[in-house]
Amino acid sequence: MQQQPTFGRALMGSIIALGFAYLFYQGLQGIISHLPAVDLNAPRLAQSISLLVRYLLVGSIGLMTFMFAAVGLGLLAYSGQLVLSKRSDG
Repeated sequence: MQQQPTFGRALMGSIIALGFAYLFYQGLQGIISHLPAVDLNAPRLAQSISLLVRYLLVGSIGLMTFMFAAVGLGLLAYSGQLVLSKRSDG
């Protein structure tokens, strides 16, 4: 049975999604600050693998941060739309 969307559900979903986005952002900042520098004296293959792992790690967490932030902001806007539509309906 499908339930109707309400302001409270949309707002709660927004808070949860934005909370996850904040946690992922904090984790991303922590990872970036603790990544060691790439050793320039290391063999070329080791440098390439190190950079690949770094880009994949930072990129995937950055993508998750953006995704949850976009969903949270969208749900926040949707909750506002639900309030405005209730006001116009009476």
